[in-house]
Amino acid sequence: MKRIAIRRFPIQAVLVWAAALVVVPMPFTAIPWATLGPMYRSMLTPITAGIYAYIWMLECVWLGCRPRWLDRIIGLPGIYVLHGVLGTGALALVVYHQYVLPSFGPAKTTGEIAFWTLVGIVALALVMMAGWLDTLVPPLATVRSWLERVFRHEFTVWLHRIVLVAVVLACLHFNLVFYIKDLTAFIVTMDVTTGLVLAWYAWVKLRDRMFAARGKVVSARRVSNDIVEILVDCPAMHSWEYGDFVFLRLPRERGMHGSHPFSIANLPGEHGDAMRFAVRINGDFTERLYRTARAGMRVDVIGPFGMYERFIARHDAHAPIVVYAGGVGITPIIPTIMALSGTNRPVTVMYTAKRADDLLYADELRKWSASEAHTPHMQVGRWSKTELAEQITDGAIYLIAGPSGMIRDVRRMLLRHGVPGSRMFYEPFTR
Repeated sequence: MKRIAIRRFPIQAVLVWAAALVVVPMPFTAIPWATLGPMYRSMLTPITAGIYAYIWMLECVWLGCRPRWLDRIIGLPGIYVLHGVLGTGALALVVYHQYVLPSFGPAKTTGEIAFWTLVGIVALALVMMAGWLDTLVPPLATVRSWLERVFRHEFTVWLHRIVLVAVVLACLHFNLVFYIKDLTAFIVTMDVTTGLVLAWYAWVKLRDRMFAARGKVVSARRVSNDIVEILVDCPAMHSWEYGDFVFLRLPRERGMHGSHPFSIANLPGEHGDAMRFAVRINGDFTERLYRTARAGMRVDVIGPFGMYERFIARHDAHAPIVVYAGGVGITPIIPTIMALSGTNRPVTVMYTAKRADDLLYADELRKWSASEAHTPHMQVGRWSKTELAEQITDGAIYLIAGPSGMIRDVRRMLLRHGVPGSRMFYEPFTR
């Protein structure tokens, strides 16, 4: 009889989501509930909705700093999902707040501008940043491609920062509402919190630009017509966990000042102080990198981030590992399985690519397979559903790396066969 898969979330992730959605905003709502006059008591519910929306917006700004300690708990993709939920939730609460609680004069003006700014941010972020939506709504891929050609990567980076404008306008809004501005304790608390969050955001962005680990390209080798392998020497980045990724930016190259995530395809010390990356053309930044990568280029490195090693450590040390990888998605897998090569832990790799020259590091996989416990399967073209399902093993954990459509299909297949979501790991945006 087929088992029903029940997804179990790690307690750390549950606590993070509970804190962000409920716990953090609660103290800010307590002051109006305790101090607002009787005449305005009936307005407390929409006022509370507005406060929650504003605190969620501040949390979005803070999450935009990519806190590394939080990445090691829920992963950077998890941070992005939380960021998106908070932003969309803030928009929903603001709609309710505005509809139920109209304002007037300057307070109305700043509130409406903040609202429409938030609408634009959410809409553009969904189209430009959430690549996973392309697989659910195919026409969005065309729209996204067109917008990338028009605005380029530099503009999409600034889309994230437009939320600062919405935050400042929303702050002005509640400072101008006549029955709120008299709540001195509330205004001081909100303004100080806003100032601290914005100051932290400014410091982190300055730190990443001025004090990022500096490296240089040692070599750039084009391995196919849309993939380039880059070796970056970066002495300051001498340690990372297997499967990690970093953000790269090229400050001396036009149009490449924004940072972009790439998986590290080697273990620390394997190439001295160098990190290896396999970059596939997927947008304007990677297209420029493919065309212009050359030895001697300066590269700023931010990170590392990632959860492969920690995900594996959370499970039984003898649990079999099954890997489903597609194309350039093999890059975080290579150091992961190499780190486990000294053990007799059963590891099976199902690796596929569209073309033969896109099967990266095939020779390394063949050498790795010398151990009887290691089984690589490589082919050009997709595996059938039956072939994928045949690798399901009792007690195994599953690593999925590749295009978002492949990740979605493999996850669905595993869930249908009773594999709980807590035994799967994937980072859909890494390259």
